[in-house]
Amino acid sequence: MVPWRGSRLIAGLTIFENISFGSTGVSFTEVRNAATLVGVHEVILQLPNGYQTVVPPSNAAHNLFSPAQLQALSLARVLLRNPGLLLIDTDTYVSLLEMTVGGLALDLKSICRGRTVIFVIRASFVESLYFADVISVIEDGRVVERGPHHELMERVHGIYAQLVRSNMAREADLGDLNISEEEIA
Repeated sequence: MVPWRGSRLIAGLTIFENISFGSTGVSFTEVRNAATLVGVHEVILQLPNGYQTVVPPSNAAHNLFSPAQLQALSLARVLLRNPGLLLIDTDTYVSLLEMTVGGLALDLKSICRGRTVIFVIRASFVESLYFADVISVIEDGRVVERGPHHELMERVHGIYAQLVRSNMAREADLGDLNISEEEIA
């Protein structure tokens, strides 16, 4: 597991060096692929020197990237190391959603493919995990429901199905999550 919380870039290093920080023998193609996966490749290409742009002191780094883009760069660094396990908490998950809603072409399904990803999130975000292979509902420290989204939704009186329906009733506009009602149901 590689922690990636935060959006820290190291001043004085290039964008390439920041993404590849902590990894050895990394090619440009690998760095570009990680940046593409999190949706910042095109943003980087718009910089004066692309991947060779030197990151200015921390206060000035926000002039190069939005907060969501900084978070995406940090995630690219983690993905470059190809961790077998990603543990994503609510705050990190909210950042991922903001990246997606904020116009970054973040492909959460591709990021999760081939690795174990554990999302520990508040109930208010539960319906956005429809793509997960397995969802576990924990109540009072015990797993009370477990299965893929479609199976859990078939349990009409189940906790997961009730949470999803409750959240959908509260959210009049699913467009913010880029998820259609058909995908949720």
